[in-house]
Amino acid sequence: MHKYLRLTVLYMLLGILLCSLSACAFKLRNRNELPPQLHVLYLKADDPYGAFESNLRASLQSSGIMLSDTAAEAPVTLHVLKPQLTYAAGTIGTSNQTRIYAVTYKVAMILEDADGKQLLSPMLLSDTRNLVLSANQLIRSNNQLSKLEQEMYRDIISQLFNRLSSVQVAEVLQKT
Repeated sequence: MHKYLRLTVLYMLLGILLCSLSACAFKLRNRNELPPQLHVLYLKADDPYGAFESNLRASLQSSGIMLSDTAAEAPVTLHVLKPQLTYAAGTIGTSNQTRIYAVTYKVAMILEDADGKQLLSPMLLSDTRNLVLSANQLIRSNNQLSKLEQEMYRDIISQLFNRLSSVQVAEVLQKT
């Protein structure tokens, strides 16, 4: 009986705590809260069926952003310029059995209004990672590069969301 009383009191205290949080206007927030002008967006891409663009499209939609079919249907267009993946052979590992490559993924994006006018200077986003391969592996013939690319896509998309949720973007969008 004592155990049930204790449990009941615990649940009551938890309920009171939750009610007090909502009373003080506490609200769970998204990691990146975007300005309302970006809730409907047209995604224009130089390579609309590319892997990065597909990942970006899925991320935008999963964040609750409605992607329109045409630029005329959206107040803002996000123009994704052709992404670039580069890799440079770096140093040879200490045992001459490994090679270290510096893999860089770069993409430029432009926010445009409904008239096609550029709202901000282009956002240049990039991510660089090291890829370590044994001496007998080729960079394009293994799955490590594709896994690394996926990680870099996620990082750049996260950078984009951080930029889009910035005060600077919100101020520019308020003026349009």
